[in-house]
Amino acid sequence: MNSPESAHNASTMQTANTRAATVVAAQIPWLSGLAVRQLLITLGFALLVGLVTSGLELANEWQALRTRVNAGARQNLELMRASAAEAAFQLNAQQAENVVNGLLKFEEISQVVLHDNFGNVLASGGRKPSSASPSYFGTRLLAGQESQQVQLDYADTGNSVDTTPVGLLEVRLDAEVIGQRFLAQALSKIAFTVSLAILLSLLLGVVFYLSIIRPLVELSRRI
Repeated sequence: MNSPESAHNASTMQTANTRAATVVAAQIPWLSGLAVRQLLITLGFALLVGLVTSGLELANEWQALRTRVNAGARQNLELMRASAAEAAFQLNAQQAENVVNGLLKFEEISQVVLHDNFGNVLASGGRKPSSASPSYFGTRLLAGQESQQVQLDYADTGNSVDTTPVGLLEVRLDAEVIGQRFLAQALSKIAFTVSLAILLSLLLGVVFYLSIIRPLVELSRRI
């Protein structure tokens, strides 16, 4: 027969086990909360690293875009230089209009002016700005290179060595278009960075949960 002392000890052990089970059950939600906190920390770190990296890349892209815009404007001017020089030499208004319209087909150019050798405007044209206020990014990107011009020289067909100055071809770049181009690139890069950070955080969260947190939960249930 079991003594009263043995029965008391068994009852005490059962009560202790019940309390331990209650404590473990109360700890399991905390362990689940740990997974959420770990996921948020991973996400925050991934976003921070991604945004810093994107910022550095955008700074390089800023300078690269300035270089491309300047080079593109010079290339377009050189492309129309011969026709513009001939129009200025002959004072041919129709040909000058064709030069202006040809340059305005490039969306980054907003205004074109063709002067003859006497400073008179032989032809000009432009597009109305799409916004009443200038683009912040476009204005900063074009700082110091808003306007590009090229001297027009005409060489006689019989003597290609000697040239005569006959006018000036000038273009003005569209800050709104260039600013929108940079902003679109920036938003695209930031969206990609955020999406990548979220995906990476979810993957790491699953790995950490399966390899660390879930074993801890199972271990706590055995205690």
